[in-house]
Amino acid sequence: MSMGSSQAQVDACLAAREFETAWPCIEAQPHTGGHAGVGGQMQNGVSSPGDPLFYLHHTWLDKIFWDWQARNRTARVSRIAGTNIGPDFSPGFPPRPSNIP
Repeated sequence: MSMGSSQAQVDACLAAREFETAWPCIEAQPHTGGHAGVGGQMQNGVSSPGDPLFYLHHTWLDKIFWDWQARNRTARVSRIAGTNIGPDFSPGFPPRPSNIP
């Protein structure tokens, strides 16, 4: 069973030592858990910004990310890794063109 956006899940993400672990954790649970917890429009990957709660939720995610950075500010405020290309079959999004790796 998923813990979604529970404090325990947030704490688990904050405990991650590296960006490569922390960011996917935040994206996977507190992020999707918030969308699913609200339901309705917030569960639609394309039109969820039409729900005013979207912006409150994403501001909260920014705070979680800042809380993670603040645990080792010197090293983490400039730490980022990975790509900006999402998975091939994200719900609500079409597959990316075959010419993009």
